[in-house]
Amino acid sequence: MSYKSITRAAVLFLLLFTCFAGAKAQRKDVHVSQVDPRFTVSVQRYWSSLGGSEEYYFYVQNNTGEEYRMVIDVTLDLACVGTKQFTLGVNKVVHIKPNGRFTPDGDWVHIYTSGADNFKNCRLADGNSFTLLKGISYRISNITNITQQKAAEEKKKADEKLAAEKKAAEEKKQREEKIAADKKAAEEKKLAQEKKATEEKKLAEEKKQKEAEAKTEQQTEKEAGVESSSTTSSSGNTSTGTSPAQQQYNAKEEARLQEEARLKAEQEAKQQRQQEYDTWKNNANEQRRQAETVAAASSVSILFIVGTWIYNDKMGRVNPDFVYNKPENKGKLNFNASIEWGYSMSYAPLIFASERTTMINGNDVSSKSLENKQAFTLNLDVNMKIGAEHDNFGGYVFLAPKAGFSPIFDGYQLSLLNYGGRLFAGAKWAKVYGEYMGGSRVFSKSDNDPEEHGKGKLDMTYQKLEYGVRFTTKHDADYRRSHISLGMIMERLKPGGLGVYMDPETGSLMEASPSPWIKGYTFQWKKDHNFNFYINYYPAYIVAGDVSYTNGAPSSEFRDTRTGSLFELGFIRSVDFF
Repeated sequence: MSYKSITRAAVLFLLLFTCFAGAKAQRKDVHVSQVDPRFTVSVQRYWSSLGGSEEYYFYVQNNTGEEYRMVIDVTLDLACVGTKQFTLGVNKVVHIKPNGRFTPDGDWVHIYTSGADNFKNCRLADGNSFTLLKGISYRISNITNITQQKAAEEKKKADEKLAAEKKAAEEKKQREEKIAADKKAAEEKKLAQEKKATEEKKLAEEKKQKEAEAKTEQQTEKEAGVESSSTTSSSGNTSTGTSPAQQQYNAKEEARLQEEARLKAEQEAKQQRQQEYDTWKNNANEQRRQAETVAAASSVSILFIVGTWIYNDKMGRVNPDFVYNKPENKGKLNFNASIEWGYSMSYAPLIFASERTTMINGNDVSSKSLENKQAFTLNLDVNMKIGAEHDNFGGYVFLAPKAGFSPIFDGYQLSLLNYGGRLFAGAKWAKVYGEYMGGSRVFSKSDNDPEEHGKGKLDMTYQKLEYGVRFTTKHDADYRRSHISLGMIMERLKPGGLGVYMDPETGSLMEASPSPWIKGYTFQWKKDHNFNFYINYYPAYIVAGDVSYTNGAPSSEFRDTRTGSLFELGFIRSVDFF
């Protein structure tokens, strides 16, 4: 840069600085009445002789140690211009911290010109200068004491927490009492069964002893009869002999009685084993429910803490430099960037390789099966976009990773590679659009059932085509535009991930080829600088996943429904830059 250029730049900077300093010095205070002792409203004005214009600056001082939010409507009665009405604040809200001050930095520019042709005739003399101001009034409404509001909310949360803890303690006490009562009943039942078994065993032994005594007596009588027969044979030449059939009958009868006793003892042992197993199963299910309750409470706490940071009071605040409809960009192609982050939920089907072990009538029973189960996760979405927009056309590319977990920690989603682009064209208020998206769908699910040991994991790549219409409300507004999209989705799974998918037509497990196209529906409400609310719904989504078991070879059997519902819903914060 030459010496002359540097000199000219320095001179220009000094002139601008002098003008700015002069403007600050020439501001004049405007007297306004004070309507609320908690706040002091002050106004300054500055007359510019160069263009016959006057600029107004508004200040609000908080005279208390509490935080407030309010609406201040101002009416200016101006010479040459007429009556002007407006609301202070870029978001039409005045927000003041304790003992803080609202300044023109948080407000729009309020400048009015009398016009180059007639300002000399209608402007008002003001000493050595001029003014347009004939009168000023303002009204304060919708005053919200945020400090008291927060205190009330904190008290409400504390009361709710105390009530929840009291309820949880009472429920825990009831569960413990029920478990103790069940345990006592089971022990009493066991003692009764043992007593009954002892008595039956004693009766069986007594019966057996009586039968043995009768048998001995019978045998004695037979032997006596044999001796008598022998004597008679010797004297009278007649004989009857011993009966082998009777001996065989007695042996069979004794074996039958022993087998009945053995079967009865075995059945009683199975019943005892089944009762012990049922008691263990009930206790295990109760422990599982308690663990799921604790896990759900922990999830809600984590989501609440993070959510207060994401959806804070700055959501929706707009810097005028970053709005779409800036005067200098009217009718031009505006480049833009956007970042969106917040919560969503997913409900997706997957193939679950189930290995179940249970007990029926005292016997261990094991089975393996492929089942259609739904994975549910709460996610954190982060969408990054960059593109360009005109009143009649535009587009953008995006990267949208997503990760989440089940509220009871029995599954997760880790779909980090999601990318695509969208194009749209039409009138200001209505456009058609088309979108392509690709990436991965990764879900995992386990089962907390004490009798089931299985796994379900979906790890597949996908392609998605979306098309529809987009309506824009308040399309000429500066920061209040909303875009409502209604569309159709066509999506398919592709090979390259983990596992297979179920062909909905044939019922076969497919591995190497892309799936048929899956139809879905989408709704989106995007409000610039505020939020993006969306719903994606697939009524008959293809079921896919890993089909290998922990123990054993992969299965080829699937005896469940061949499709499931995939549902996605999200409400994420949006920050846009045009």
